[in-house]
Amino acid sequence: MADPRTRTAAAFSAVAPRYDSETETNPAVAHVRRLVYRRLGALWHTGDHVLEIGCGTGVEAAALARTGVRVTAMDIAPGMLAQAEVRCRDQGIGERVTLHRLGAADLSSLLSHYGPGAFAGAYSSFGPLNCEPDLVAVAEGLAALIRPKGRVLISAINRYHPFEFAWYAVHGEWRRAIRRWGGMAQGTVSPALPDRVTTYYYTPRAFARHFQPAFRVVGYRALLLALPPPYLAHLHGRFPRCWRLAEKLDGVLAGLPILRGLGDHFLIELERQ
Repeated sequence: MADPRTRTAAAFSAVAPRYDSETETNPAVAHVRRLVYRRLGALWHTGDHVLEIGCGTGVEAAALARTGVRVTAMDIAPGMLAQAEVRCRDQGIGERVTLHRLGAADLSSLLSHYGPGAFAGAYSSFGPLNCEPDLVAVAEGLAALIRPKGRVLISAINRYHPFEFAWYAVHGEWRRAIRRWGGMAQGTVSPALPDRVTTYYYTPRAFARHFQPAFRVVGYRALLLALPPPYLAHLHGRFPRCWRLAEKLDGVLAGLPILRGLGDHFLIELERQ
């Protein structure tokens, strides 16, 4: 059987040509992206040099580069990197985005290219680190590459999502309702492809423990708490008023104690000690 990272790279390379068409029109993805963009824009500005883990097709890297930020972006899937390269070239920002084919656990290999403390910060969007079995190696690599007081912003898939549980429970699919609770399951990469990858699920606190003591938690919040996960985004067209109400509820509830630890994803911000 192939190594999990090899299977992950192959699966995401297979979905790469259709990935943007599947995500760019998804209202749940758009909701998360607006929140992530807002925080990315607040953290880093023209001239800063930041690291992206799991850049996919380069959507976030390109958005930051257009503001004058230098981005070193890495991904384990060559197909995704090919799409990111095309995006950056077409937008005329290739000189501000450097791409590396690299797994998250191999971050420390960048030390030979950039040196210790070379980056103002790092980020990872939409759960690439949920496919990485060795978060301790990720934390060690980031600790070496991020300068003191530098921030790390990560959106990761949560272990507990009340909406998903309720949805599958109502439909009598109990195994799917609790599939995340064990901390590991096989997840799909596309509704149109059969590929599945090993996915690790965390609560925000359990996730943060892998990064201590080199990083402290600045804060975290739920993403898609009252809203459904991206694979149920068709509900937006069926119930637009309910969707708008759920978006407002997310804005009110997502940062509250207890509730901030739930949701389809969570957004956590760490600081290098």
